[in-house]
Amino acid sequence: MSADPRIVMRPVSELHPYEKNARTHSKDQIAQVARSITEFGFTNPVLVDASGMVIAGHARVKAAERLGLDAVPTICLDHLNEAQVRAYILADNAIALNAGWDEELLRAELYALESSGFDLALTGFESSEIDRLLEEAAAFEAAGGGGPGGEDLAPEPCLEATAQPGDLWILGDHRLLCGSSSIPADVDRLLGGPGHSVNANRDLSDIEGALLDEALVLILNDWCNQWQKMQELRPVVLGHETAPRFMHTSAHDTVMLVLSMEATLGDCVELMQMAFPYFTIEPLVRQLAAVASPEKETTPRAIPEPRWNAEYDHVSITVTAQWQGLEMTMRGLGTLKPGEILLLDPHCAERVQVNLAEIPKFHGRLGTRAQKWAVELTEIIPR
Repeated sequence: MSADPRIVMRPVSELHPYEKNARTHSKDQIAQVARSITEFGFTNPVLVDASGMVIAGHARVKAAERLGLDAVPTICLDHLNEAQVRAYILADNAIALNAGWDEELLRAELYALESSGFDLALTGFESSEIDRLLEEAAAFEAAGGGGPGGEDLAPEPCLEATAQPGDLWILGDHRLLCGSSSIPADVDRLLGGPGHSVNANRDLSDIEGALLDEALVLILNDWCNQWQKMQELRPVVLGHETAPRFMHTSAHDTVMLVLSMEATLGDCVELMQMAFPYFTIEPLVRQLAAVASPEKETTPRAIPEPRWNAEYDHVSITVTAQWQGLEMTMRGLGTLKPGEILLLDPHCAERVQVNLAEIPKFHGRLGTRAQKWAVELTEIIPR
C-alpha cells in the first residue's frame, strides 16, 4: 500500500500523541510554533496513522490546542508498519538536526527582513543569535562591503601585522592558524587537536573520560569544602553528555547559578562552566554568608537595592492553592463517584497554602473578589 498524499482536515480532538515520543517540546517552543501559525498559517500538515495517532507534528498539535483551533490539516501514513512508524518518528526529528547554516546567506536574509521591519522573533532564532548576526552584517556594511550579499571588496592592507603565533581562524569548513608546520602542536591544533575538536559531538575516549572525571572530582571537592561547616556534600559523577542540546538538568524556567572558569591546556584556552539550580543551594547561602563575615565587624553593611532581571519578565510560574479540612476512611474513598458532595470544615478556608511551582511559599485566607475566587496572603511559610 502506498502513502495517500491527500490533505484532510481532522478535528484536534480526534488526534492523540505517540506515547513513547522521545522528542520534548518546552512551553516556549510551543508558543513560538503558535506565533508562527498565526503569522504564516498552518503550512505543514500533521502526519498521522489511521487511528489518529500523531507521527510527526506533536508541537504543531499542541500549538493548535493553545490557539483554540478546531481542526488541523493532516496526511494519513497508513502504508507504514509499526516498526516503520517508530523509526520515522525518530528520523523526522534527528535528520533535521544534521543540517547546518550558510552564515553569510543567513546574515543577508536576516538583514533584509530587519530592514523591511519584519519581526525577526518569528524566524525561531534566539534574540542573542539574531543580534550577533545583525551586528556582523552591520560591521560588514560599515567596512564598505555594500551590505550582506553585496559585492566583496578587498580591504586595504594593514601597515602593521596584528596576528600573533597561536591565533586560529575558523573559515566555514576551513581553518587558518598562525604558526609553523614544523611544530607538531601547531599541526595538531590546525587539524582539530586538543581543545578544538572538529566534531564537537563525538564520544569521549576512555582516556579522555577518565581525565574528565578526575578534573570534575577535583573541582567538585573544592566546591564542597566551602560548605563543610554547614552541611556535608558528597558529589558523584553519573556520566558524560557530549551533545549539550540533549542535556536537560532542570526545568527551562529554573533559576541557575553558573560558575565560569578558564581552563588552560598547553596553548589552548577554553571556558568551563558549572550550573547549579539555585533552589539546591539557597538554604546554605545565608549560613555561608554568616561564616564569611568577620565577627568583629559591628557596622552593618549597606544592602544594595535588588535589581530586577528583565529576562524574568515573561517567565511563567504555576501558582496553586490547597487546604486541609477533611479526613475519610479508605473504604469511604473507594466508594466515591462523580456527583457526590464532600463537606469541608468552614475553618479550612482560613488556612490556605499557596504553592509557587509546587513549592509552599504562603499561607492565606480564601474568599471572593470581583465575582472570582481569591486568596488573601497572610504570612510567608518559613523554609
